[in-house]
Amino acid sequence: MSPAPGISCSYKGIGCSCVPGPAPTTHWSGPISSLVWPTSRQVDVLKLLRQSKYWQRSAGRNHVIPMQHPNAFKFLREQVNASILIVADFGRYTKITANLSKDVVAPYMHVVDSFTDDDPPEPHESRTTLLFFRGRTVRKNEGKVRAKLAKILVVFEDVHYEHSYATEENIKATQKSCIFFLFPSISTAFMLNKLSLKTESYMIPTGRAIVLSLNGEMYLSSQGMRSSKFCLNPVGDMPSSCRLFDAIASHCVPVIVSDKIELPYEDEINYKEFSVFFSVKEALVPGYMVTKLREFPKERWLDMWRRLKNVSHHFEFQYPPKKEDAVNMLWRQVKHKVSAARLAVHRSRRLKVPDWWRRRR
Repeated sequence: MSPAPGISCSYKGIGCSCVPGPAPTTHWSGPISSLVWPTSRQVDVLKLLRQSKYWQRSAGRNHVIPMQHPNAFKFLREQVNASILIVADFGRYTKITANLSKDVVAPYMHVVDSFTDDDPPEPHESRTTLLFFRGRTVRKNEGKVRAKLAKILVVFEDVHYEHSYATEENIKATQKSCIFFLFPSISTAFMLNKLSLKTESYMIPTGRAIVLSLNGEMYLSSQGMRSSKFCLNPVGDMPSSCRLFDAIASHCVPVIVSDKIELPYEDEINYKEFSVFFSVKEALVPGYMVTKLREFPKERWLDMWRRLKNVSHHFEFQYPPKKEDAVNMLWRQVKHKVSAARLAVHRSRRLKVPDWWRRRR
């Protein structure tokens, strides 16, 4: 989907040009610090586009721009807002830059391995953990809910809520050392340090076993998801995250706590058939979410698990693409946007005044 710069492409007669998504404009927080693209490079890309006869024919309306990184083309996004953008979500986009009617929501590429042999005789019983989360608990904006959830969920024996960084080592490395605590209570400062929490204090009930890793690697994320009935996907810095698609790949029923999330292919897929949704307000009621999940009917969970197995191939990025994989599904989504793009092109060519619809109150 991302050809070399300046090269247009089409897919099965859709008739759109495709340009590569500009790289992130800010330093990546992880080890790949080379993903820095100065603003001048963004200006160069915009100049290249505007000089193209293909761009000029429609002012970019029939172009597709993969822009999945939240900071991609950060400073000049509004200059390409007529194009069809492929985004992860709309968390850092203004309404005039990206929206559901014009653009396409793409899944993240999952990090854990695909679960290809998930056929135990007793699927429900084989997953002994009720709810699993492994990731960063200190986030910005709406993502502050993660730290609050940590304080709520840490007291439940059948919930695994672990602070971890999304590095390759944390995903694939096995746990070598843990500390087990059976104290009546654990000091606030110690727990906040281990869980990377900053505010307020909480106590651990007497006799509760707390398992903390010396190096932040509790155990494999894939192992944790595959042994859990539900996988928690709370809002972070952005409404969506790779964690949701890791859960789908692991056939672990996603529990989505993100009020502003938008999901891929939602005109073709009903996520309620294999996911559970809680509002942030509901999730922060102590005990509410865990109680609901404990009461979740076994047969309903099994239906969701089977549905996950049936839809997980839609979230696999493959080369060459295969029928109904993520690449194929995304091009279908683009095709759904073509009629609106064609309408915009035709109207723009005949209008003698600025679009009067945009000026209506």
